[in-house]
Amino acid sequence: MAPSPHTQFKDKNINTAYELLFDVCGLLNREGIPWHLEGGTLLGLVRDGQLLPWDHDLDFSVPASAATDLRQVLRQLPGKWRLSFRQFESDTEMWRRQDLRLIKVKNRHLFFMPGDHCLDIFIKYPYRDACYWQAGDYIMKADARFYEGCDTLEFRGQRLCLPRDHEAYLIAKYGDWKTPDKNWDISREQTICSPKITAG
Repeated sequence: MAPSPHTQFKDKNINTAYELLFDVCGLLNREGIPWHLEGGTLLGLVRDGQLLPWDHDLDFSVPASAATDLRQVLRQLPGKWRLSFRQFESDTEMWRRQDLRLIKVKNRHLFFMPGDHCLDIFIKYPYRDACYWQAGDYIMKADARFYEGCDTLEFRGQRLCLPRDHEAYLIAKYGDWKTPDKNWDISREQTICSPKITAG
């Protein structure tokens, strides 16, 4: 959530960000794909009732069990959005090399900087009593109970899905989540369970 060189949600592009939010969540709801708001998107909409103006992308999560269906469903998005798929580069106890780890949805047009991603969908893998995913160079972990069903938030006529017991989830991720912090960096995330991943 820290300031970045990417386009931030302000001025004209905030409308494009909300359009993307509603296009994707509406599609996933209609097609029965389980999903949750994640990261700064979850925090901003729950705490402030809006996207964080200093953020630069949207964050969703989807369980690994729905990843195959998700690939197909997202192809129904309007042509203004471009999809790219990222895979894991090594095996772990939670996933195998080439399993889907992240889908990026990018804007083809003018409101975001060319090529700047504006929505990340993290694929979360269950293992024992937790769910794991990769964000940036870090492997993250959260209690599986947060993904057993969902809380909901009605926002501008759309049903948004939140992790179950979402306030406890925000505490697990951020600690004092009710105090805005424009300088937050992923390295301070409380869900990190491994050091930075290095190439090789």
